[in-house]
Amino acid sequence: MKHIQNLLSGILFLGATSLFAQSPSWSVNANSFQYDMTVTAALDLNCVELTNPSNKLGAFVGGVLRGTATTSNVINGKYLTTMSVYSNTASGENVIIEKLVKLK
Repeated sequence: MKHIQNLLSGILFLGATSLFAQSPSWSVNANSFQYDMTVTAALDLNCVELTNPSNKLGAFVGGVLRGTATTSNVINGKYLTTMSVYSNTASGENVIIEKLVKLK
């Protein structure tokens, strides 16, 4: 638990970035990492809450994918995401969350 708290203290969310492309085939092999943490959040982009259940999010450290999730959980009318983020370092890594928006 202490390692997870240390990792949380080292995280820097730089915000959601919109990318316009086809849905990526993002996947993470959790067995490749020693540590993990869970992030639960309501997300917004430019002060507008994300309410599409198919928003796809990726957590990146140094350009390497460390977690994926969608905003498909609805609690009290809010679209929430719960994402596991993986690491081999107990603390000090900066995590960037990116949002993919699919063109229709």
